[in-house]
Amino acid sequence: MKVNFRMGILIISLFSLSACSIKEPSLRISTENGESIAEIKTEIKEELQKDIPKDAREDALAKTKQENVIEKKNKEHDEKIIYAYICGAIINPGVYKLKEGDRIYHLVEAAGGLTKEADEKSLNQAKKLADGEQVTVYTKEEVVSGQSLGLEKEAALVPASPGKININTAQKEELMQISGVGSQRADAILQYRKENGLFSSVEEIMQVEGIKEGMFEKIKEEISVGG
Repeated sequence: MKVNFRMGILIISLFSLSACSIKEPSLRISTENGESIAEIKTEIKEELQKDIPKDAREDALAKTKQENVIEKKNKEHDEKIIYAYICGAIINPGVYKLKEGDRIYHLVEAAGGLTKEADEKSLNQAKKLADGEQVTVYTKEEVVSGQSLGLEKEAALVPASPGKININTAQKEELMQISGVGSQRADAILQYRKENGLFSSVEEIMQVEGIKEGMFEKIKEEISVGG
């Protein structure tokens, strides 16, 4: 088949349609061989594709795949991974892999959701998770009986490791003994504890305003959550 010849027929046919203002959708224009314009266009497209060397097509495909792999790796690298443990009135208790910045409700969803016995009101699902954090979901019965409060108090009464400050029990003056923690940061720690409850891990202190990873690395050996 000669592409130039068929292309000429296609152009002439289209020109004729435009000149005559033919808008009938059922009209079929054919060549002397009985082929429609649509069939000619398909054949022309196939002929043009044949002009592209096979090696060039394969190289382009390989390059596209490589770019997709690199893009995926870059995206995974940008997303810092954390691990959190959830137990209690949850369908599938256990340790789960999450993204930094995820909140407790993400952990609850990953664990299959709360059980019917869970007291949803006592769980702050909007709270951000810290790496290594433990989340305990209490039942309605435990909350009513005060058992959950008793467990929290018990955790707070556990003495800090020797030479370390228990950030779950320390008052402002004690907190200010931590390197780099002044009056403002001590108040921020107390406010966070008031709004979110006890720290479940020392890493959780990075959720406090003004305390990020750099500072945490400097103070992690000075603090404890008890035990």
